[in-house]
Amino acid sequence: MNNSLEVYNSDGIIVFERDGKWLHPLFALMDYLSEPENEMDITNCTLHDKIIGAAAAVLIIKMGFRKCHGLLMSEKAAALFKQHEIEYNYDKMVEGILCKTEKMIEPNDSINTAVERLIELRKENRQKMNKNSQ
Repeated sequence: MNNSLEVYNSDGIIVFERDGKWLHPLFALMDYLSEPENEMDITNCTLHDKIIGAAAAVLIIKMGFRKCHGLLMSEKAAALFKQHEIEYNYDKMVEGILCKTEKMIEPNDSINTAVERLIELRKENRQKMNKNSQ
């Protein structure tokens, strides 16, 4: 993998790629897919991410992916994929990801509720960054 996040179509061609930390590449993908000119059938695509924790899994599920691969995946993410019948594989499984978003996702959360919390956290982080840059 050359990027933090890569999306491959059914022919194995990269249709989206992004580098970055935290959930930023996944949010960039969500923004990209929300544009009408970027509409694609992602149910036939495979998402590859370097690190997939519970928060990343929630965003992947929300976007509608049916297949994904993580270089590193948390047990919580794997459980979410299994629960939502997402085909997944990984290079290395870990108990958890050392990130506050891993703890934010509770087993009984709906995907929509979890995504709303993550989007709110993204907004808060952006506001902090804007204040710090002024």
